[in-house]
Amino acid sequence: MFYNLGKKAFSFFINFLHFMQVSLIFLSFFIILYWLLQLGGATFIQPFAPFFETIKDITHLFYVRTVKVDEVTIDFAFLVATFAILFVVWGLKFVIEAIKRLETKYDMIHNYLKRKAEDLFNFTLEAQHSINEYRCNNFLIFIKFSALNSAKDNRFNKDADAGVEQKQVEMLKNFHNNLDLFLPCQNKLLQGGILLYFDNFKDLRSCK
Repeated sequence: MFYNLGKKAFSFFINFLHFMQVSLIFLSFFIILYWLLQLGGATFIQPFAPFFETIKDITHLFYVRTVKVDEVTIDFAFLVATFAILFVVWGLKFVIEAIKRLETKYDMIHNYLKRKAEDLFNFTLEAQHSINEYRCNNFLIFIKFSALNSAKDNRFNKDADAGVEQKQVEMLKNFHNNLDLFLPCQNKLLQGGILLYFDNFKDLRSCK
């Protein structure tokens, strides 16, 4: 949230300075145009005189230079004001570049802090997962018996598998009946095997 507010602030200042540059360029153009029309004796510019005369008065506070040509006095205040404004426009370019560099550093700091936060979150998540795994002692084992008639070869005796399935069931039931003697666990006889359930891994390690 704060990062987005910061990005919006940078964008606002950069756009504002660009707007100021464009506005000052237009202002300098109109100052020169007003000055030339004034020298030419145009009368329709009188409604705009107060605004531009104020600019000339401000310029006279720092610089006054007039030239008289054929009883016509030329005041260079408007020209000086134009150069001053264009100098400000040029200076704003460096201000914008400095803000952009600052924004780049702002992004780098944000990305660094974001990576650190992600690393910390992943470390905490991994540690919590390890703790949960350590606490989990429950597990299942499925046991299945497979019998083979070694007295007969499948390649030469078609009845080599006869009685094998019954032998597997017999072995499975025999194992199931004697299971409680050496494995303290819950068990269930299923089709094809036995499912063993242990609720404590330490109980299995203590078996002999």
